[in-house]
Amino acid sequence: MSLTPGTPRTPDTPPTPGTPRTPDTPRTPGTLAACLDLVRPTGRAAHLPVVAAGPALALVLLAVLSLLERPAALLLVLVGLLTVAPIGYLFDDAAADVLAASPSTLARRRLVRVALGAPLLLTGWLVAVERGAYLDGYAALPVGALSTEILALACLTLAIAAVAAGRGDRAPGLSAAVGLVMVVATLFVLRQAVPADWPIPELQPNLHHRRWWWVAAASLATIAWASRDPAVRRPPLRRRDRDPIRLRAGARSSSSPWT
Repeated sequence: MSLTPGTPRTPDTPPTPGTPRTPDTPRTPGTLAACLDLVRPTGRAAHLPVVAAGPALALVLLAVLSLLERPAALLLVLVGLLTVAPIGYLFDDAAADVLAASPSTLARRRLVRVALGAPLLLTGWLVAVERGAYLDGYAALPVGALSTEILALACLTLAIAAVAAGRGDRAPGLSAAVGLVMVVATLFVLRQAVPADWPIPELQPNLHHRRWWWVAAASLATIAWASRDPAVRRPPLRRRDRDPIRLRAGARSSSSPWT
């Protein structure tokens, strides 16, 4: 309400004695603000710059390959490996012991980390596939099958990181990257040493490339198993506890009236 010039302002009416004062209603943060409060610390702890370095180095490698005379299209496998190699750093949680007692479960925290890091890797891979059109034999390369292989290798790397973190490894991201290199080297050697009809995934896209779906499924199951809360994991039964003689002796001593 606007005041006319020259009109005195009416003073505020004081509250009546004995009337309780209505408390101010606290402001409830919006959904976007709550999401930002969750994403910011999680993004700092999930080593997103390290994860983003994988696609960046993969694109640098692709640019270097363009300087060759006739680079083969299968070199996209190497580009994809470099893209997903640092994905295990998403599970590199230095504050895992402190956050173990928090209401947020371990699976939820890891799901948020993957949701933050997956767009970086997906964008890097899509750019690499689009920029790799100059490679020799690109037109005949099954890009969908190759993308399935890279997805399975990413899930495998996360599974190695989850298992390493569950066993107390302080650098599961580095262990997962080393494990990925060892797995790829083992597959390459086995593919050269065993018959073609053996159920071993191949790095080169071919008729048996659907085996990578089994690798992805097994890796996701391993991640779900390793992402259980430490409080619900039962400790392994010790050997002395499984001894029936000790169990019977303990039962007799506990039932004795002199104890």
